[in-house]
Amino acid sequence: MHKRVPRFRIHAATPEQAGTLARSARLAVRVAPALATSALSHNFMVVLGSFEADHRFTSFTVPGLPGVLVLSPDVLSGEQAVAEALCQEACHLKFLDLDYVHPLFRSGFPPERSPRITPVWHEDDPRGGDWPVDRVLAAMHGYLALAVFLGRAAAEVPDWENAAARAAQCRTRAGWLREAVQQHPGHLTEPGRRFVAWIGGMLAELGTAR
Repeated sequence: MHKRVPRFRIHAATPEQAGTLARSARLAVRVAPALATSALSHNFMVVLGSFEADHRFTSFTVPGLPGVLVLSPDVLSGEQAVAEALCQEACHLKFLDLDYVHPLFRSGFPPERSPRITPVWHEDDPRGGDWPVDRVLAAMHGYLALAVFLGRAAAEVPDWENAAARAAQCRTRAGWLREAVQQHPGHLTEPGRRFVAWIGGMLAELGTAR
């Protein structure tokens, strides 16, 4: 972990934090059984920690650390936020595993020389945007998963904060990223192109769901 993420301080989980994690994972599975169960099967370790510098975050995954997701202790204040973060990051781990088993990008794909894409919601954010194609696919998959998860949360848990509105936003962002990545099909394998087409089919289904 320290080799992949410099200046990161790992925290020992308290019994209360461990209990929150367990309850949150059960909540995620209750809200979206198929999605959460599938995603969480790719997660084998949760690391709690913070950066030595003043760098705030909620959660993240790290390429090269399969099965590991990282949470900020700050997010453990509410089970809904933790369930959402677990589902989102576990879906990123699933994406990494999928790309490993069925490579989505052409052999020798160099992220550092990839076309760069800046989502419209990051145009005024100097720290965001300028994404290579592989990150665009990962984010597209993550936003689709959140759209499904939050849509179910809106239906199953009436007090889930802004779930319906955020589900719609995630669906819109996944669609925007899909349109953007379709401009660069030469960097994808046939499985990669099928993956993008599958995302499109799922978005179409979500668009007609009520």
